[in-house]
Amino acid sequence: MADHAITIDLSAPARIGDLPRLAGAFFRWWGAELLEIMPRQVKALIPKAQQPAVLFARRGTWRLVTGGDDAHAIELDAGGSDSHIAEQILQRAPDFAMSRLAVVLPRDGVVTRRIELPMMPEASVRDAVALQADRLSPFKADNVRVAARVVARHVIEGKLEADVAFAPGARIAELEARLAALGLKVVAVDVEGANGGAAGFDLRASSDPAGARQSLLVHAGLAASAALMWALASYALVAARESEIESWKSSVAAWKPVAERAAGLRRQIAGMSEPFEIARTHEPARLLTILTELTDRLPDDARLTEFRFAGDAVELTGIASNAPTLISKLEASKRLTHVKFRAPVTRWQGTVQDRFEISAKLETGRRP
Repeated sequence: MADHAITIDLSAPARIGDLPRLAGAFFRWWGAELLEIMPRQVKALIPKAQQPAVLFARRGTWRLVTGGDDAHAIELDAGGSDSHIAEQILQRAPDFAMSRLAVVLPRDGVVTRRIELPMMPEASVRDAVALQADRLSPFKADNVRVAARVVARHVIEGKLEADVAFAPGARIAELEARLAALGLKVVAVDVEGANGGAAGFDLRASSDPAGARQSLLVHAGLAASAALMWALASYALVAARESEIESWKSSVAAWKPVAERAAGLRRQIAGMSEPFEIARTHEPARLLTILTELTDRLPDDARLTEFRFAGDAVELTGIASNAPTLISKLEASKRLTHVKFRAPVTRWQGTVQDRFEISAKLETGRRP
């Protein structure tokens, strides 16, 4: 098998919606492992995937890097008409494959940030960030493209770090429409990184019908390729080194009990300390003051379904018509600080209202 390290996070949360992505990652890894041990004659029979061309869409000038083994770059005058651009491509790259194109946007037109979020599946990070686009970027939520990628998970703290990119949606949509008129199919929209290449974001519209069809085809292809992968496995495992397989299995078996014990110990400590903390800090008059403050600050259409108050920590759960605006309303209070969402805002089932979970700190310098 390939000589490279394998990292397995046994504590990462998994849901049914993550299965297609996890299956795709598994089959890509397994396919690479099989390819490493296949005879050279078999490798030669496997067709290589066609690499898309890359378009660096800078203002006024486009730099087009063609795909394939004979890749080369050409400069295009983007200020001309569509027919003029098509003529430039035909003259300078007559063998250019126009079916797939990856677009890389300049860095000066995109806002990138690193943020912290509560622990959640990677597939949900983009939607969670999109709900707070007004607060995290200078763009309006109804006209912004958002892309996110997880860079670190902190299981003990229950949070993750993600790099997020915000770009004006109208500009990207205009560029996509122009490329479509030229017969170029955009398969990726990325941001230029510090090294001049693609940074690894996906700024395509989430509701793109073509992207949805492609996703369905990918999922169907995964199911079809599973049978092929296992058929190849019966041949490839004969040549695999048994010592590496046993080492991988023993590593998994050794780390799984440790992770389970750590998670169980954390739950046990939290369950033991919470009742004592509530009893120690219980002050009826103080509690009534906080409830009065929340009643004054929250809008009439907001309804609390859960309220928790321990020490100087306040936790709210409820529904509202426009949950993202609640943060600014609560931050206006002189008694509350560090107001933030504890979890992504979601749509309340069967309604048009948002379900929110908010945490805040009580200002310790004030007492009722």
